[in-house]
Amino acid sequence: MTLVNALIAKTERKREQNRIAQQLYRRNQKRKLLELEAAVAAQSAITCSVIHIPEDKTVPVMSQEQDEAVQLELDTPGLCCDDRIQWSGEVVVDNIDCSAPQTLRTHNALHRAVSFGSLSMTKLLIDHGACVSTMDSLGNTALHLAAERGLEDIVKLLLDQDMDPNAVNLAGQTALFSAVNAQNENVVRMIIEASVDVNVRDFNGLVALYMAVERNSEPIVTLLLNNGADIDA
Repeated sequence: MTLVNALIAKTERKREQNRIAQQLYRRNQKRKLLELEAAVAAQSAITCSVIHIPEDKTVPVMSQEQDEAVQLELDTPGLCCDDRIQWSGEVVVDNIDCSAPQTLRTHNALHRAVSFGSLSMTKLLIDHGACVSTMDSLGNTALHLAAERGLEDIVKLLLDQDMDPNAVNLAGQTALFSAVNAQNENVVRMIIEASVDVNVRDFNGLVALYMAVERNSEPIVTLLLNNGADIDA
């Protein structure tokens, strides 16, 4: 416990030095997101075309089921192609770029599938060419999202695609930080075994070991130290 207490004290000093910078970063991110949402809303409340009217202006007669499906999309502000995963549980992979960033939240279909914890949907999108290294508006890859949710099967699937475990988000954090934050020892071990740099610092100068100490997670602290984490970092 002496070692842990010493690390906690050191971490608290570092956190105090960076507290103002972190608050400023969050405010800037929130402002940017609000500006993006306002810009998208100004263009259109619906970002996907649902009905295509022929040149002769004749609207085809729809079944009740089709009509209800269209009404659902019309009643859902800002619904775009990848949002259909959430509403219907399915995604049409033909004629859509599964790796292309989307508007508003800038989550693509793969990010959404991972966020919902759907292994089968994630695999389906990857099999159809989804780019696993694409980042969302905060710089998070699908691996970051899977790690922060402790989704071991999806983490393994993504790492099997030769993802770079050292990719960092806008905070300068790798997926290792996400796994440590989730306090999932198995995911931490998987990412370490993928040759992640355990001593990389985020843009606030913090390392994953600090985060593990803050959460009083002795098994993860031990795991990091046993895999090269610098106790004096």
